[in-house]
Formats: sequence, structure tokens, C-alpha cells
Amino acid sequence: MRYATVIPIIFVKKKLKNFDKFAEGLKNYREQKWSKALTKFKSCLKECPDDGAAGVLIDRCKEYQKTPPPKSWVGEQIFESK
Repeated sequence: MRYATVIPIIFVKKKLKNFDKFAEGLKNYREQKWSKALTKFKSCLKECPDDGAAGVLIDRCKEYQKTPPPKSWVGEQIFESK
């Protein structure tokens, strides 16, 4: 049973280690600096492969590189399907 409580702690430590990189990537993402954001998020994912948020944002950056959002975009994600 102890094993089950250790895994989340390890994951949290890895996430905290990447906090500054993730925050910088998020800043770049909101500024539409896709390449810089991708670099930061990929680094986070390399350190912590279970980081779902970094994985989602990597996919979004790649999509926005192909099809940029409108100039009025403020960082929101609009889902068009379930």
C-alpha cells in the first residue's frame, strides 16, 4: 500500500521541477510564440512524460503554427465537438 502513495509524490516533484519551464512556455503560448513555447513544453514532457498539460499544449502549438488563431485571440481554446 505504501507504493501507491509514493508514485504521486514522485510525479509532483517532477512537475514542480518543471514549473518555471512550463510557466515560460505558457507565457510564450499566450504571446503566440509557438516555436519557443514548443521548446519549453517538449522539455517539460521529456522530464515528466506523464505531464498531460504539456502534451496538450504541444499539440495546440503545432496546430496554431499551421493555422494561426485570429489577432484578437487571448489564449482561449474553443472546442467545436465533444
